[in-house]
Amino acid sequence: MSSLLFSGDRLNTFIETKLIKHIKKDLRHYKLFTEMDMHAVIYYHLREAIGSREDWYVRCNFGVEGKRPDIVIFNRYNPKFVFELAFKISDIQNFPEDKLSKDREKLRKFKSLFPSTGKAYLIGIFDADKSYSYKLKEGREWEKHYYRELLINVQEMYDYKRWKEDWAIIKNNHKVR
Repeated sequence: MSSLLFSGDRLNTFIETKLIKHIKKDLRHYKLFTEMDMHAVIYYHLREAIGSREDWYVRCNFGVEGKRPDIVIFNRYNPKFVFELAFKISDIQNFPEDKLSKDREKLRKFKSLFPSTGKAYLIGIFDADKSYSYKLKEGREWEKHYYRELLINVQEMYDYKRWKEDWAIIKNNHKVR
């Protein structure tokens, strides 16, 4: 049976609390190395949450009218949740601000195509010396109810230095110490 209780609001709560915990756990256990890995991990956890409910389903790279969000959750053929994913862990520690700006704009355009979409999520994993938070621009108050950023800075992980060294070794297909 699914861990999702039976409404979109509960799925929203799952996304904003449990999904992020699952992603962090998978990251700590070296299961994420690319944005495509994020697609797989998030898809897996969302499908687990939805369970066998036939009126809810998840699509990756759903294409409509030239837009292709990373993940969309539908309820009875109506998009309810849309996701853009960003992954930037490399030798250079920086925040992927340009990518996030483009992804934000994609989510805004999706909302204009599908006004009934409930929430849009930008989930980002990055490695940066500074934390980051997005401030709503004037005239975009509607985003308060629609748009959420769920950002994970790996530098905030326990024993970051060791984790990063091991992550780099595993990523390059070498054995960990």
